[in-house]
Amino acid sequence: MERQLGWKPVYACNDEAFSAYMAKSAEQEAKKIGQRIKQLRKKRRLKTKEVAARAGLSPQSLSRIESGKHDLGFATLRKILTVMGYGLADLAEEEPETEEALLNR
Repeated sequence: MERQLGWKPVYACNDEAFSAYMAKSAEQEAKKIGQRIKQLRKKRRLKTKEVAARAGLSPQSLSRIESGKHDLGFATLRKILTVMGYGLADLAEEEPETEEALLNR
């Protein structure tokens, strides 16, 4: 069975601007995921230390994940969500911003 390569890897390997665009997109996505993890943690009124310990991470690592500055593997993501009582579907759901959050921008 022949496997076909999608267009994104071809462009990323051959087009410097597209490669930079894809890297920037990945950074932005990591930040969004980290922000959502933090939002979910705070919703449960959990401390960074608690979640980190339960998930087998250092508090510094969890903090870096929440700020989008640390690569996050799928297994680690599942652990973090599970110890907080959430699943992947909860990560995808966007919660409406509260009036307080809008004022604190």
